[in-house]
Parts: sequence; structure tokens; C-alpha cells
Amino acid sequence: LALTKAIVQALAAIGPVEVIVAANTEHCDFTKEWIAFYPEAKSYGCPSLREKHPNFGLSGDLGYEAAEQYVSDIEHIYMEGIPVLHEVVFFHRESKSLIVTDMFL
Repeated sequence: LALTKAIVQALAAIGPVEVIVAANTEHCDFTKEWIAFYPEAKSYGCPSLREKHPNFGLSGDLGYEAAEQYVSDIEHIYMEGIPVLHEVVFFHRESKSLIVTDMFL
């Protein structure tokens, strides 16, 4: 998702950006831009993203453990078996929302 003025304004109205997530290796074109714009945010990528794009400057990797910034609100699962994508999907407990990039059931 490209970082536009409208998106920046909408996010500012909600609160500070604390976490940036690149959930798979295929749709990460704007990750570096987001990380540069929000340097105070922690940034995480799916497994192998740091190897594929070492210049992104990610804070860490999404693996089997959720990031401490969202562990109380969101669960995530690494969808093994699809090596091209290395997709991580998310579940927001309160809203019971499944958040995916390319995976769908």
C-alpha cells in the first residue's frame, strides 16, 4: 500500500503508528517507504523477507511468536507450505476479524 497524504492523515487521527508489518514476500513494495516515514515504529517481516530485501531495515521477523506490541490483541500464524509467499495471517480477537494478504479460505 503506497503511503499517501490521506493515509498519513487517517492514521494520525487514530493514533501513533507503533508497528509496521510486511505479511508476505510478494506485496512489500512500499515497506521501506513506510519504515522510513515512521522510524519510531517497530517493523516486522514474514519469514525470509529480510533475506530477500535486506535494505528494508526491518526490526525483526514474524515467526511463531507475536510481537509484544500486539500480542494481547492479535494472533498471527505463519502459513507454512507456500514457500513463494511466506504468508503470515492475523486474527484480531475483539472483532473476530481474519486479516490476510493473499491467503483466503
